[in-house]
Formats: sequence, C-alpha cells, structure tokens
Amino acid sequence: MGVRISIAFIGFFWSCCSQDLVPLLGRNEKVFHVVTYQEGMSLLGMLHSTSTSMDTFKRDNPTLTDSIVSGTLLYFRAQRKDLSHKVLSGDTPFGIAKRYAIPLDSLYSSNPLLNNNPLKVGQQIEVRRGVVRYSNSFFASPLTPDEDVKEPFAEMLYRGFSIEDSILIYPVRSGETITAIAKRFLTTSKKLKAYNRLTSNSLSAGMILKIPLVNDSISPAFGTIPAARQRIQGTPPKPSFRVPVARPLSQDKSWNIAVFLPLGGDTATIPLRGFSKNALDFYMGARLAIDSLNLRGCHGEVRFFDYWTERESVTNVLASGALKNCNLVVGPMHARESELLAKYCRTNNIPMVLQSASPSPEVQKNENVYSIATDMDRQLENLSSLAVKRLGSEQIILYTTKLPKDTSAENQFLTQFNQLNRGVKRIIIADAPTLKALLRSGRPSLVFSVTQEKEKAVEVVVMVKNSAATNKMVGLKEWTDWKEINSKMPNESDFYYFSTGCLDYTNASVKTVHKRFRSVYSTDFTKYAMFGYDVLLGFGSWLSPCGVDFPYHGLMMNFNYMKSENEYHSNYGLQLCRFRNFKSEKNASIDE
Repeated sequence: MGVRISIAFIGFFWSCCSQDLVPLLGRNEKVFHVVTYQEGMSLLGMLHSTSTSMDTFKRDNPTLTDSIVSGTLLYFRAQRKDLSHKVLSGDTPFGIAKRYAIPLDSLYSSNPLLNNNPLKVGQQIEVRRGVVRYSNSFFASPLTPDEDVKEPFAEMLYRGFSIEDSILIYPVRSGETITAIAKRFLTTSKKLKAYNRLTSNSLSAGMILKIPLVNDSISPAFGTIPAARQRIQGTPPKPSFRVPVARPLSQDKSWNIAVFLPLGGDTATIPLRGFSKNALDFYMGARLAIDSLNLRGCHGEVRFFDYWTERESVTNVLASGALKNCNLVVGPMHARESELLAKYCRTNNIPMVLQSASPSPEVQKNENVYSIATDMDRQLENLSSLAVKRLGSEQIILYTTKLPKDTSAENQFLTQFNQLNRGVKRIIIADAPTLKALLRSGRPSLVFSVTQEKEKAVEVVVMVKNSAATNKMVGLKEWTDWKEINSKMPNESDFYYFSTGCLDYTNASVKTVHKRFRSVYSTDFTKYAMFGYDVLLGFGSWLSPCGVDFPYHGLMMNFNYMKSENEYHSNYGLQLCRFRNFKSEKNASIDE
C-alpha cells in the first residue's frame, strides 16, 4: 500500500487537478475559491451564486476597493458538504482528495475498499465534507450572440449577473447527463454548453451549472396590462371570462374581480426587483389562471389595478367609482392600502382576499376579509393535535427555549395538547442539554419546537438532524423563510411544518402547469406566479358555478374557511409539509 499524505489547510494553494476548476487557497484554517476578476464579471452575481454575504466577502478581501480592475484576485469562502465522485480515467485517491480539499486519510476512511483495491472507472467514491467546486466558466461572463457559438440564440440574450429567479444554480448529481438536465429545464444541451462555456458533454458529480431561466427583457411587457386611464374610466378589456357571483354570496350572475398589485408601471426599471417583481410574477400566474377558468367554460371580467402609480392609487380608484360593481377584491400587498380597501369592502359588503401576512388590528375585525396566510393559532392547533396522535408511536418532546417571546406560544401549545390528551399520557419538556440526552436514548423521538428565534431554531434542527434516523422534528413554517435554514446551514435541514402554502416543484401537478407557464412566458414558475395562479383559480372557482368548490387544494396554496367567525375569516387549509434538503415537499407523511 502506498504512503498516505494528509493535506494541510493553512497557507496552501491548489491550482486544482483540472484546469477547468477554479483554484483553491487554504488560509487561516479556511478554504477559498480564488477567482481572477475579468471585465464583464458581476460581483453581485458571484456573491449570489456562492451564497456569500457582502460582510463576509469584505472580511475575506480586506484590501479590496470599490473599483475592481481586471486581474484582481477575489476570495470566496468554500462550502463543504458530503459529495459523491464518479471515478474518471486517470483518477487517483490523492488526486480526488486534492480535488475536494480533504485529507487523504478521510477519503480512505469513507471508502474502506480503497485500502486493498485499485480505482475503477465509473466507481462511486464517497467524499465527506468535500469542498463544492466551481468551474472557471461558472464565474465567466455569459456568451453574447456576437461570440462564436455552434447554435445562435439571438432570442436568448443573457445577463452578465444573477438575480433572483433568473439564474438557477444547479449542482450536477452522479450519473446525470447534460442532455437530461437540458430536458428537465426545457432548454437545449447546446444552449447549456454555450452558457457555461463547456467544450464537451461530459459532466462530473458536484460540478455546478448555471441554468438561465428568463430572457433579458421581461415578458410580458407592461403594454399587455390595460392602461390605467382606460381601467379607471370604465372601459376595461373584457376577456372571455364570465364571473358569476359567489355561491356563498349572492345569486347575481354578473360579477367581476378587482386585483390590486404594486407593479409601479410608471417608474419601473428592468430588471424588476422586490415588490414590483413579485407583483409581475403574481400577474403572470393570475393570467394563466384566467386561461384555466376559460377552459372550464367560465366567462367574465378580471381587472388589474397598479396601485403604485399615482392614477391608480387605492384612494383614486375608490374615488373613481371603478369598484362600484365589483364582487370580489384581491387585496394589496401593503398594510396601509389593505386598510383602505378593507374599510370600503366592509361598507359595501364586498369580500376581500387579503394577501398581506400580518393584518392590522382594524383589518382583523373586518368580517368581509378572507385571510390567505395562516394565523399562528392555527399552526399551534395542528401541532398539538399531531403530538397527541403520535403519542405511543414515539416519545413526544417539546423543546423549550425559555425565551420570553417563545413562552406564550409554548404555553398555548401545551394547553391545547393537554385539552386534547385529557391527561392520558405525558409530553416531555426539554431544554437543549436534556434534549441531547433524550436523542441518544435509542428510543424514537418526535421533537416539537415553536421557537421564533433563529439561533434556537437552527440549534434544534441541527441537533435532531445529526441524531439517529428514528428521531424527527416538527417546527414552524416561518423557519423556511430564514436564510440561516434554507441556504446557510452547515448541514441539510429536515423538519415537518404546517402551512397553507407549500412550494413543491417536484409535485406532478406543479410540473404540468410549469410547462404551460414556461411555454407562455419563456420563464420558470416562481413562488409569486404560483401564488397568483392559486388565488385567481381558487377564488374564481369559489365564485363560479363552473369551478370547483372549497376547500380548494391548489398547486401551492390550500384555502378552507370552515369556521364562521365574528371577525375576519382565517384560513384553516393547513397541510403537513416537509422541509428537506432545502426544499419543501407537500402532503408529507411523518411515517415516511
């Protein structure tokens, strides 16, 4: 057996075993990708692609000034995770260890067969805590149509930087081919190769691809949204979409829906960001929902108001009388505008679908409002009910933080648990040290936590994830919005949660509509596009005899207003979701 050499991580530079990979530098017990800056590169795009915060980047590049010149070396912290490497011709254990910046001893310990057997082409090698490698083309400026590529694509002008929902960062899995990946994302292998500056079809596990999702100009353009003056003066376009009044509301057969979105069409710049981008995504999804209602034989009118323009501000729309014959309002994304519309809807007895997640006290007292988001009370009800159902299958543990802002939710959970359980069996209350001991006991455990403190949530998720496979975690939907959990955790998270919305791109129904959406808009389904689709199709169906009835189970959202309340209508359409490997899975099962 040959002599094993461990790789040191202090002040050591790897030019990397393949010329296509960005070199690594070991410094101060950390490993960095060393990128040579070239004109046309976008620092913002590189930070986004490597999940690096600006503060971290500045600490790692202390001598960098605001003006970056070509040839400057930029250092990006490398991320580590468990990987699988497919052996290629010429590979050696030392070369593989060097490629992923791990000690050779670690490679041998993860793959005991290497001690007495030579490598074979195609063999799968496990790499524990290996550095995720990037190709040089990953950071290069995208090709333009003027450059020499085998397939011209003048209609696909790509940006030189990544923005949210425009560039997908995709790690290649073992055995995947560029043809299969291209088919999955509805593009061609030639375009993927050109965009990533690949010279061959060969891919290796762990390799990172950039997959473009949108054209350089956002489609549809604002011109496809009816002009503000036309809508307010009462001459809106009339798509072939009949909107009868809701069966729960009245028997009048002629009705219309008003949708308020913060598009900011008179001041918007491309590419859109923030609320304007979310609003346009919502609009595109809503338009697709209208097409779906058309296919069901519905006919009527949906009017879109851009309340971030002066002419179509909520105040001006209300004063114009444009909502006089409105039968349903899909509310704004902002609290102040929501309050104005909710007051009008209450006076005129018009149902209002509230998009904002945290309604004001005034809106919460409005019986005309239908909330889309789920109250914390609804989550706690379902969490305590699940805990009671699982008694006997596992030991049920409530992880408590003893933080004042968590105490109220923990006490509410326990009160509801005791009411449902009627004292038959006990739940175990545990702080961090006690929980660690319980997780090592060997008895299957189901751990509940209702903490709203990020550090505590990360602590308990990692603790349960790193314990035995028979231990499982149930938390809150709010955790999935935190970068500390959905993209920054050192270990992949795995926990269950209750929510009215579950963004699961692997779902068969989502895939089907995704293909329709992409064929219409030449872009991928986003969260807000799916949201707009579900809201318009769900509530349009609720109003229309030709649609489905409630409870409605959409692509992402569930709507169920089963209880009649004195105040606004809370959404009880909760579904059990699983957040695993940074992705949500809808309709999950604890027994999986």
